[in-house]
Amino acid sequence: MKTITPQELKKALDEGETVTLVDVRSAADFAEKHIPGSVNAPADGEMVQGLPDPESRVVVYAEHEGSETPQQVCERLEAAGYDNAMCLVGGLLGWMEAGGQVEGGQES
Repeated sequence: MKTITPQELKKALDEGETVTLVDVRSAADFAEKHIPGSVNAPADGEMVQGLPDPESRVVVYAEHEGSETPQQVCERLEAAGYDNAMCLVGGLLGWMEAGGQVEGGQES
């Protein structure tokens, strides 16, 4: 399974690379905060529908790195032919700790 650090993701986004960000947390958690431009696809739903072509870069994340869900989703995407599917190291919390921006409801 491939991974990407928050710093690598930020650099790719800053350079204008096309990256599909997939937040696999619940809809309520997504509404509270998420990485700008992310789509919400809770892990209990169908992941592959609506994603771009399999050659595109897809970054999957949950709240934190300890969650197995992003890994499982990445494995399902890889099995479906998404060779550039990767998990965000540290998840959303790692992104925020690295200074990444979020949007949505207010932070507590």
